[in-house]
Amino acid sequence: MKEIGPTVLHVDGVPAFVVLRYDEYQRLLKLASASPARPAGMVDAELVGLLADDELTTPSTDPAMLPAIGESQRPRIPADGLIPHEVVVAAVHNHWSLARAWREYLGLNQLTMAQRMGVSVSAYTNMETEFSRLSQASRERLADALGIGLDQLVTRRRRLRRQDYE
Repeated sequence: MKEIGPTVLHVDGVPAFVVLRYDEYQRLLKLASASPARPAGMVDAELVGLLADDELTTPSTDPAMLPAIGESQRPRIPADGLIPHEVVVAAVHNHWSLARAWREYLGLNQLTMAQRMGVSVSAYTNMETEFSRLSQASRERLADALGIGLDQLVTRRRRLRRQDYE
């Protein structure tokens, strides 16, 4: 039988589901039910023993690769004003506005953004899709609602090259 690893299924460019072998699923259930809550960074001997005996240990189940319990999994917003690679890739590959790519990256939904901005969901949806037509004040409110700097939301227009207008 051919060995098949976990398969990640994406929805709108975001990981949504994982398909894995049934025996791997059962093993993970056993691990989840056997491990009591423990302080951050602590891995008990029983858990290490179960994982060490398993030939299917992957980076996601390797104790050394597991994040400490309670460690934040929130995406990081660069303080230096740069745009994370994941945001750029999401915008380019999905043909999204930079506003939507940031929202998806931060794990926010349109309702949350609309509430943060004090507008209706449909008004927010229009802002996200018609980003290039927004006023400067609306762009600033959008950046504030996302918790990012305006420079991280606004892109420069592409300069025309000579062959573009000849």
